[in-house]
Formats: sequence, C-alpha cells, structure tokens
Amino acid sequence: MNTGRRVALAASTIALSLGGVAATAGPAAAVDTGNCSSIHKTCMVFYYNSNYGGSAFIASGDIPNLGDFNFSTSGAGKGLTVKNHAASAKFRAHNSSQASYGAIFFNSGYAGPCDLFGGIENSVASAPKLAKTYNNNASLRFYPNVLPKLPSGCKSWW
Repeated sequence: MNTGRRVALAASTIALSLGGVAATAGPAAAVDTGNCSSIHKTCMVFYYNSNYGGSAFIASGDIPNLGDFNFSTSGAGKGLTVKNHAASAKFRAHNSSQASYGAIFFNSGYAGPCDLFGGIENSVASAPKLAKTYNNNASLRFYPNVLPKLPSGCKSWW
C-alpha cells in the first residue's frame, strides 16, 4: 500500500446517527469527513466485527477498491484495510422520498455477489453479519435517488 496515497483525516470522532466513526482514506470524494446526517447523502459504515463491533470506516461515495481504505476508530481491526475485513455494516439512505441504495460487492470494480441495502428519508438499514460479503468485501457502490438497475445476486437488507 502506498502510504503517500492515504490521507489522514480528522482524528476526532464523526458524529452521526449510525454511531461515531472517523475515517482514514485515499480518494477524498469517497469519504465523508463531516456529519453523515447533515450532508444529506447516502453513506455506509463498515465494521470490523459482527454486530457493529470493533473499528469502523464510513464512506459516502463509490469505492471501486476498498484496499485503499483502513478502519480507523478504536477497537479490534484498527489500521487494517477495509477490503476483505468487514463483518457488519449500516447504511443511511438519502434525505429524500425516493429510494436510495448501497451495495457492498465481493469483488473489486463492483462485481460478484453483494449485500444490498436500501431505504428512504434517512432510514437506516443494518446487517449485523454480512451475508454475501462477510470478510470478502472489495468494493462499494451507491445508487441514489433514481430507479436504478440494481445488481443481482445480492442479499437484501431493508
């Protein structure tokens, strides 16, 4: 991993309705450095352990390769890459009456089996133990505010 590509973000805990998490990341567009509830975007929180335990990472944009991102809050897994290490996740829907979705994929580049989350108006969908991508998660894609052609082969979390 090229450490020069990693950007250390604010060390303080990010206050959001899903639980406070801070992030260490590569491409800034994929990482939410503010309050997930106040920016009116979809977001996904990855957790190192099942049942939302251990270190966490938050994303609010598409990530074709989670290998560029690390868990950064205190707890088990802190400092490890998110890729192939997430056991549970929470999704926060966009602040809209239209449905928004987020999919965690088994392979990089948004391919393979997936865990698909969805909701409307800031609702939270939770997976206490990822089904299709448990410790085998490589990419994340959001599908906000459209009637998208959603990926197939997914476990749905609503």
